Amino acid sequence: MLYVYASQVNLCRHFCILVKADLGTEYIDNLLISFPPETQEESKQEVWTRVEECVTSSDVLLAGVCDMDITELQSFHSWAKVSDLTVTRP
Repeated sequence: MLYVYASQVNLCRHFCILVKADLGTEYIDNLLISFPPETQEESKQEVWTRVEECVTSSDVLLAGVCDMDITELQSFHSWAKVSDLTVTRP
């Protein structure tokens, strides 16, 4: 799980490169993003744009978010380009 603050938005891509190198793999299977509760929508969009770059460059195969309520997920889905969402409940 990657926990990113707004001031670290540019580190997403760097993080992907470091993890791939450390694991000795060509890609990351799954990148899960959790935003701190106080994260503004604009910051979420900036971070997710970087995550989308990792997906489109094939550095990451699957990317997702967690710890969001239904309202946050709906908002996220309205602007995210990579946004295939599956919500399961126990």
